[in-house]
Amino acid sequence: LGMGDDGHIASLFPPLSDLAFSDEVLVLATATERFDVRDRISLSLNTIASANTSMFLLSGNGKKKIWKGMMASKEDERHWPAKAVLEQTNATVFARW
Repeated sequence: LGMGDDGHIASLFPPLSDLAFSDEVLVLATATERFDVRDRISLSLNTIASANTSMFLLSGNGKKKIWKGMMASKEDERHWPAKAVLEQTNATVFARW
């Protein structure tokens, strides 16, 4: 997984909707105004977080700033979907700052 400057992962853009947390939905449509490709398809957060292992690939000072901001934040996975993945999977983070 990567992480966008707004904290999104896998086209799950904050704040996440209730549908992103549904146990009955494996994939969902998402949309953003931030990129040229606005309409997206993603796995639900519960589907992503159900993996045994996960991997984050992060590079650059921008990603360092957003990652450290997420780790220091008291906001939950509705704003920081990566937090759910970190808490529920055996996660490895590869960072090149």
